[in-house]
Amino acid sequence: MLNITKFKSIEAFSNSQFSSQKNLLLDFIWIGDEGSSELGQYLTQCENLEVLQLYLQKNQITQQGMIDLSKGIGQCQHLNHLLIDLRSNFMESEGVSCLGKELAHLSKLKNLEIYFSKNGNLDSGMIDFAFGIKSCVNLKKLFLYLQDNQIGDTGALSLGQGFEQCQNLENLVIELTDNKLNKDGALKLIEGIAKAQNLSSLSLFLCLNSVGSVGVTGLINGLKQNINIEYLNLQLESNQIDGDSFINLGFGLKQITNLKILKIRINYNFIQHDSIIQFCCLLKKFMNLNIFSLAVDIDLYAQEVVHKFLNIIYKCPRLVKQDLTLSWV
Repeated sequence: MLNITKFKSIEAFSNSQFSSQKNLLLDFIWIGDEGSSELGQYLTQCENLEVLQLYLQKNQITQQGMIDLSKGIGQCQHLNHLLIDLRSNFMESEGVSCLGKELAHLSKLKNLEIYFSKNGNLDSGMIDFAFGIKSCVNLKKLFLYLQDNQIGDTGALSLGQGFEQCQNLENLVIELTDNKLNKDGALKLIEGIAKAQNLSSLSLFLCLNSVGSVGVTGLINGLKQNINIEYLNLQLESNQIDGDSFINLGFGLKQITNLKILKIRINYNFIQHDSIIQFCCLLKKFMNLNIFSLAVDIDLYAQEVVHKFLNIIYKCPRLVKQDLTLSWV
């Protein structure tokens, strides 16, 4: 287990021996741009740092503070694990763009966790950010939490291109809930994911976008190329998806022969009861599926339909655990 040195104030950190730091957790509040710039200067002196966890949510950090902080992070070229939590700040595209340019210097990174929800419009900033990810060729675990940032097709395309080069990636989480993705952005995103052939775990959160049925078709074509995936979590709530696309999703997922755990949230779309039943019937043909979780909408007066697809699921011979969340409408 790592021996991590923790600091709760920038003053305490400023009095430490920077060159001796190897594993750092910094959790600061109310530092603003001035403190963020100061922190960036201190990090340039941490030349032996291997693990860095930054918790700076709700610190009123703007583009300028992020630019200075990013330059400091880029100097820590021995990092193999980097976590940055900057939720609810004011980075905008310029701030996240600068971070991407500095990530390109961190070729030893194996684990990268980014928590950037609610930071303004980050769409165009994803171009440089994705370039940085593309340069981190040794990444094995990548978590990107980017919800509510007005990311559209430009940002999704860039992210997809970034994932193409991550051939060592095993665990990928992409949280893009409540952005501005359309079918084109979803297609480009999944095309990039499909080229990360060593993925064994994928969580894709696309709720509250406009992926649509065409986007789901692209999702199917991409996912069935990732035959090594064992864990798949698809969150597709409120995306204008119809029943036929949901059934076709089942046919596509069936081709991921190593799949053991499947979680799907498909509420608030245009999926009828018959489509849900047909999807559940396909589960019998999943070769190695052990755990299945499904969240769907059900008509309050369709109790017999509920019993029908519950019976189908419970009779799937390989399933050892079923988790059904029914939203009555």
